[in-house]
Amino acid sequence: MTFMKRKLVRKTDRKFKKPKPGKKRVVKFPRTLMPHPEGNNAWSENAFYFWTYDRPTSIWYYVATIALPFLVIAACLFPLAPWWVRMTLVYFLMAVLMLLLGIIAVRYCLFGLVWIVTGHSFWLFPNLMSDEVGVLEAFTPAMSYERPKKGSRTQIVARLLTLLMAAGVVYVLYTHSPDAEKLAASAKEAHDSILDYLDVYGKSKMSLTNTNATAGAPDGARQPAGAGAGAGAGAGAGAGAGAGAGGSAGAGAGGKAGAGARGGAKSDL
Repeated sequence: MTFMKRKLVRKTDRKFKKPKPGKKRVVKFPRTLMPHPEGNNAWSENAFYFWTYDRPTSIWYYVATIALPFLVIAACLFPLAPWWVRMTLVYFLMAVLMLLLGIIAVRYCLFGLVWIVTGHSFWLFPNLMSDEVGVLEAFTPAMSYERPKKGSRTQIVARLLTLLMAAGVVYVLYTHSPDAEKLAASAKEAHDSILDYLDVYGKSKMSLTNTNATAGAPDGARQPAGAGAGAGAGAGAGAGAGAGAGGSAGAGAGGKAGAGARGGAKSDL
């Protein structure tokens, strides 16, 4: 009554007081309720009540609201982050993913083993796959154990069939196990593909830096190497042609001098 006096709890009634078409009676807990007038707020066992108290906003709500834009910007700038930051984040996320997958695999294996042997239900982290709890509440309680009221033939048959199916799966996996070297090569290839997809090694950033450096260089500095090599080869060919021309000129002058000396000796005789 104290909550009703403080108007923290209000009295309500059904919105639809008659059964729906095809139904013989009204539902026990209706989805839609109508509040009573302010003056008719007396306690009644047949009435419905609802809370008017609003939970105050937590400080973490404001922290998350402020941090969300920065997280989005950081995710967009991930390719420009230092190499060690990218590697640390990638391996951390991989470790978390593998941990969750391992927990899920272990909890299902334990449940199947206990259920086949005893018929009881044993769950590790029973709220882990629930959509109605938060992140921290998903790991509480750590385990749950339920015993059936009475075993039935249907359950025994189901357990035997499950045991046969599990044995068949184990036998197939044992007889058709993949090669260890091929499995390791496939895992390494998948690992490298993930790192390349996330651009952890910064190949895109390196190509972008080289493109910007080439675009910012002057026209003379951007001369291709092939053009420089061609110019050097042309200069070498010109020097060789000059040397050949000089040799020909020297040889002609020497021949003329020799011919003149022989002609003078004949005239003296």
